[in-house]
Amino acid sequence: MKFMAESKFPGEFAGQPMNQKTLRGLAQKLETASNEVSNFAWTQTFVCETLLFSVLSAEDEAHIRAHADRGAIPLSKVSTIQVSFDPSVLESPHAAYGPSSVSPLDVLAFTSEPRSKFLVVRPGSAVPGFEELQNQARASLKATRTMGAKPTTRLVWDHSYVDDAGTVYEVILAPNEESVRKYSRLAGFNQASLITRITAVINPSTAGAETEAWHTI
Repeated sequence: MKFMAESKFPGEFAGQPMNQKTLRGLAQKLETASNEVSNFAWTQTFVCETLLFSVLSAEDEAHIRAHADRGAIPLSKVSTIQVSFDPSVLESPHAAYGPSSVSPLDVLAFTSEPRSKFLVVRPGSAVPGFEELQNQARASLKATRTMGAKPTTRLVWDHSYVDDAGTVYEVILAPNEESVRKYSRLAGFNQASLITRITAVINPSTAGAETEAWHTI
């Protein structure tokens, strides 16, 4: 099973600048805790302004909470990822879509992109079916086209996760938060409960990284 775990920063990292050293230390903490829990895998974490959003694989929620306990990670919410999707949902067969439909980010390519990155959380009421996923993708792409290609307005929807409550976690590249809000209005999506800037993305390889690739974005 795949999970989205929302948490605050572990105490020693709270309020610290997210530079290479801090990100590597945070990744090492998450990876060490992962190695202490059986049948568990840490995929990646979106490091946001005040929160962490981690994509994890485990047998059940108890394993997610055990990982948090091992790493002294203050969990705020754990939910099961029912599906992940991106623009390719418009071309892929129905059978191809599930919790692991979207591959983990190429962190170097993602962080090298000059636009700001945002995580948008939209409450929902049910897990969408395949046709609804396609409708959401069409609405996203139509909205991005409407906004145009100028550097000051160009926005890209990268991918989304949907949990068991229908909550959507959407990863967007955009010039600023106002452009994210405009995109949401144009697409006709539910009002976001959270729009937060992604300051970095880390994964297990970050724990041993010695390059500038892991700096904030």
